[in-house]
Amino acid sequence: MGAEWRVGCGPLQPVGCGVCAGRPARCMPPVIKPTALVSDDSGFLKDGDAWACVARRYTGTADKVSNCQAGASLHLASNGASAAVNWRLFLSGSWDPASPKADPAKVARRDKCAVPAEVGGRSLPTPSRHSG
Repeated sequence: MGAEWRVGCGPLQPVGCGVCAGRPARCMPPVIKPTALVSDDSGFLKDGDAWACVARRYTGTADKVSNCQAGASLHLASNGASAAVNWRLFLSGSWDPASPKADPAKVARRDKCAVPAEVGGRSLPTPSRHSG
């Protein structure tokens, strides 16, 4: 399932994405002159699990299951340049108090990591694939 995108108060944002200060991103289209939108997901390896949204999961970054954050990004791209215009981390069910997979230690760390109470767990969407 591909990410659902919409035009919000700033650059293209995944539905449910928190508002970020997208000023640099809004300045990029005239500079980049994009010919494509590129979506990507990445694993950010972490030593320990005290960082927000860290969970044990498979990541191609390490080619194994490890502690990492999972994120997705949207980039404007052309032959000569690219610029990230939106990004987000994904909160696994282990961080969501309403999830049957909730981990009490991770749920307790939500406040320390400044995860808003209204943010629930979501799985990382598969990047959109389009050929044509």
